[in-house]
Amino acid sequence: MQKEKKQIAKNKLYVIFILSCADFDLTEDQLIALNAEFSLMEYYELMDAVAGAESDGFIVRKKTISGIKLAETELGRSTSEMFGRELSYTVRTRIKSYIEENQRQLALESRLFSEYMQIGEERYRVIMRIMDDNLPLFEISAIVKSKEEADRYSAGWRRNAIEIYGQVIGSLLKDGDQHS
Repeated sequence: MQKEKKQIAKNKLYVIFILSCADFDLTEDQLIALNAEFSLMEYYELMDAVAGAESDGFIVRKKTISGIKLAETELGRSTSEMFGRELSYTVRTRIKSYIEENQRQLALESRLFSEYMQIGEERYRVIMRIMDDNLPLFEISAIVKSKEEADRYSAGWRRNAIEIYGQVIGSLLKDGDQHS
């Protein structure tokens, strides 16, 4: 029983530690992926640790348009600083390095949103956004002919959103004298 309680506390600490390594809110899916990347705990144990860390006030769960995001609280940050050394040094270093090396990609992933809905027979509307909390910074939509095409648009958005954004904004800001 004592060993089980210790493991539950350790799992919560891993959740808090991961969130403290990121300078931005992580999506629940990102936390799941990071947990799998480092083989920290089983999925059920992770969800239990997230729920426990939330109920203890170490993290907050934020519902946004782009899904559920997780962030540490001030209590979580101080707990991570105080007890983080209880976690394996090697695993802590690997997690920290991974998040530092992939920070830009992780931050972008946490801001991307896409969804599609059927609007008629063989017609789907795909909505793609770059979000800042619950505010869309950039949004485009398209009408496509099939669910498969809508899936391809959504996948393409996840791969190419920044490039698309840059091209659109660059085109909008081009000097208008070219058409005179």
